[in-house]
Amino acid sequence: MAILQYDQELCRPTLSGQLVCYQEFDHSANYGFKGHQEILLTLTTYSHAIAPRTIILDNRSFRKFVGRAIYLSSEGLSLEKSGRVTDSFIPESAWLCLPITKLPKNESAYYFLGWLEKRNLLDEQSIFLKSERSMSLFEEQSRFLIGQILEEVQCAWHFRDEQQVVEHLGKLLGLGVGLTPTGDDVLTGILASYFASTQQLSSLGQLEQLIKLKTNMVSEAELSEALQGRFAQTIQTVFQAIRSENEILIKEAVNQLRKIGSTSGSDLLAGIIFGLKLFI
Repeated sequence: MAILQYDQELCRPTLSGQLVCYQEFDHSANYGFKGHQEILLTLTTYSHAIAPRTIILDNRSFRKFVGRAIYLSSEGLSLEKSGRVTDSFIPESAWLCLPITKLPKNESAYYFLGWLEKRNLLDEQSIFLKSERSMSLFEEQSRFLIGQILEEVQCAWHFRDEQQVVEHLGKLLGLGVGLTPTGDDVLTGILASYFASTQQLSSLGQLEQLIKLKTNMVSEAELSEALQGRFAQTIQTVFQAIRSENEILIKEAVNQLRKIGSTSGSDLLAGIIFGLKLFI
């Protein structure tokens, strides 16, 4: 089976058409409509990387498609517009990227935060300000600035100034280094906690235009989905574990999250923790 798993949203007719390769890596590639500079599809061989608008392929199919123009339809992938689909979408392999798991009980979040406190992980700033590797001066300054912005967000939320909350969250965009900058990862984590809560930020949609202006294509794709409440399975699993209040599941989910990228996983976790303390 060439297509191992895929986001069911990719079957929508509005996403059909010829896609060109924007970015190519060893085990993944990003695609979009020619001239649009917007990532609409990610192909990858990483079995754990299921996320919005992602297709997980076996190695042979990935090498067949990577770097070349491809055609996406509601039936699957092909290399020729009029040719038959060579790699088909099979219903059993579909992943429904549902909104993030809701936490109906504050007790679940408190249990999770208590679990983190026992492991000295409760302070979200200590997670992304400390690193086992050396950091450049630019990265250190970016992380310090992120800490200041989070304090501004916290203050604005205390006074229930929603407009200021959203404006300060927008300052996180594009801050830091990496394929997905630190500030973007932290913001993704915050948004996950927001959607897991019962809170409402009516002006949150204002971030959509800022995302297009202030960050790169990879982060834009991730954050645009996050604004719709759609997150990678690794993030969803954390909230499913929190809801279960099962220590073993929580430990496994947090460890898997922290394995993402060089620091992205820890930055996402920092955002989740900050968001839970803010919104729950």
